Amino acid sequence: MNCFAHTGRPIGAVSRRFLSSTSVRASAAGSPSTSGNGASKPARLLTWNVASLRSLIRKQPDALQALVDDFAVDAICLQETKLQESHVPEFTDILEHYQSFWYCSTARKGYSGTAIFLRNDLNVEDVRYGIGDESADAEGRVITIKLPKRYGETLSLSG
Repeated sequence: MNCFAHTGRPIGAVSRRFLSSTSVRASAAGSPSTSGNGASKPARLLTWNVASLRSLIRKQPDALQALVDDFAVDAICLQETKLQESHVPEFTDILEHYQSFWYCSTARKGYSGTAIFLRNDLNVEDVRYGIGDESADAEGRVITIKLPKRYGETLSLSG
């Protein structure tokens, strides 16, 4: 199992239970939020290649919530969700207090796809889907979210 925490702290026992065979990387980056004294604080971002969100949720229904609880993340970026647009409504509310953004592959059913879960209290200025290349964008691999003075991006590349 490859689990990494950018802050150097190990993945918690609760998360470890849900991530038995999955790679997760948590990282800190520039923040759209501020601390009580008005100073910027680091955002807590987590990115995960889930290799099928439907399969993950079927096998480990509390996996995403456990990560939110363990890391108090501002955003979760998921790659390889492998959902069709018709499946998205089943998953939009799986994390309380998070808004979600989805980009599904239209190239093939059950292929690629990305999602971003962002805390409800973060203001979104703009959302862009794709990179402007029709054939590449059909795979649903890039969502860019503009937050005040920041960009959050989830990107999945295949070899």
